[in-house]
Amino acid sequence: MLIGIKTSVNTLKFTVLFTAIIIGWFQQSYAQDKKITLATMNWEPVYGEAQPEGGIYSALAREAFQRAGYQLEISFLPWKRALEDAKVGSYAGVQGAVMSAERDEFFLATDSLMIYEEMFYSHSDQPISYQKFEDLKPYTIGHIRGAVSTDIWRDLGITVEEVDDYEQNLKKLMANRIDLMAADKFVMGRLLKKHPQFEGKVEVILPAIYSVPLPIIISKAIPDHLNIVEDFNRGLKDIREDGTFDAIVKRFGYKEWH
Repeated sequence: MLIGIKTSVNTLKFTVLFTAIIIGWFQQSYAQDKKITLATMNWEPVYGEAQPEGGIYSALAREAFQRAGYQLEISFLPWKRALEDAKVGSYAGVQGAVMSAERDEFFLATDSLMIYEEMFYSHSDQPISYQKFEDLKPYTIGHIRGAVSTDIWRDLGITVEEVDDYEQNLKKLMANRIDLMAADKFVMGRLLKKHPQFEGKVEVILPAIYSVPLPIIISKAIPDHLNIVEDFNRGLKDIREDGTFDAIVKRFGYKEWH
């Protein structure tokens, strides 16, 4: 009888071990199946391929996706290409994009990870003020290719010159080749640190052009796009509630993040 009991115990141990291995294998396979790849541009210091962890926005997005059981990968591309490739499902979506009526046709938005404020900047030697966008018709605005506001301004008869990165626009502004450039405080702060010779020569025009939520947008061309958005939102809610969100913000040296 003792031999039989011992054999049964060993069999039970083997069964438990084998079951644990199988469960682990399925969990690993499931995690690999839920890998998600987003496209975006280099928007330093908020996110970029040269930034630690891809930047604060990438770190927050990665943690929220991980809570929902996804492995996040990010491909950094020119902005317009990122949008076009994600629109047809070559990528699952775009990290950090302002929603618009046009984008709503092709994408679903997650809950927002930050508030994005876009502002006009002018050369301090040529200060510009305006009450409404139509007042800007005499001027040329520099902006990123594929930005939401570009079409709005062009529809109003305003001249817009597009480039692939903000640094090009700052140099054009300083050379008086454009009258205004559209950017945000994060980008302009980084550019002025990189080009201290331009300190004091750039003037911000207030109020902001707009202040809007900045979510991840998921392509409607991929399967389960609705589930992905819901899963991400659940993961983001979790990291906000348990303090992980604020801990990441603090780790990146920000006092607050909206």
